Amino acid sequence: MPDYQANCIRPKPWGYSPQELLLMLRESIQYYVKDNKQKVNLIVHDWGSYMGQLYENTYPESVERLVLLDVGHGIDETIGTVFVILFYQFYFAFSFILSQIFGKTCGTIFFGLFFILKLDKTIGTCPNECKLQRPRLEISANLCYIYYTFWKMMLSGNALTPLLPKSPVLFMYGKQKRVFFHSKKFIKYLNDSPATNRVVAFDAGHWFQIVFPKDTANEIKSFIPSIKQQPVDKTNTNESPSPNSPVVANNDIFNFIWQIPGATEL
Repeated sequence: MPDYQANCIRPKPWGYSPQELLLMLRESIQYYVKDNKQKVNLIVHDWGSYMGQLYENTYPESVERLVLLDVGHGIDETIGTVFVILFYQFYFAFSFILSQIFGKTCGTIFFGLFFILKLDKTIGTCPNECKLQRPRLEISANLCYIYYTFWKMMLSGNALTPLLPKSPVLFMYGKQKRVFFHSKKFIKYLNDSPATNRVVAFDAGHWFQIVFPKDTANEIKSFIPSIKQQPVDKTNTNESPSPNSPVVANNDIFNFIWQIPGATEL
């Protein structure tokens, strides 16, 4: 996500709203795709999946295929699922608010307590999650701005809720989670059109692409055959997009993998 970089010295105060992120994504795509008739393939994870679905809903004519990693469409609104999601998302949103009012250190300490106290294991979504190898500089309350801006939008009645995608979808998710960020209705919707859609479940948690990197990459390459056919165009000498651009160019695919470690390896 924009401002998630470890070297981001001056993140935008109070973060980017989903509306702003959608516009940034559109501008990034337009920078790389000069032909308005050329469609792109979006590979998105976590909050990127939410933004990717919004983008596909808003600009369906520009999307060829959609690869969603661990976050699909909707949720099954059971009491347990709603409690877990609201608890951790409000906790993260409050961490960000503290960082804006009392400083980054204060918010980051509160954010870190979530993991020090093992709330991610006892109450969080993924009790069996693999250990991520992340530089310490990446762990800060600024990572939580999307929770604040999302819920601010939701509680003000200006929610941006994705519709079911019309483009072909590859949906991959981890099965070892306390709650799922997709509904049974969404799985049925995809399985009802097996010629264009595919669902793959891994015996892992939210970061299944770390546990099964080759399998994840192979599924993507199989779903998007052109990923290995076209060479990278290195002739574009126009002004580079913003450093916060979420784009990773890979062959003729523009992979919006905003939160996948080692994304360029795909």
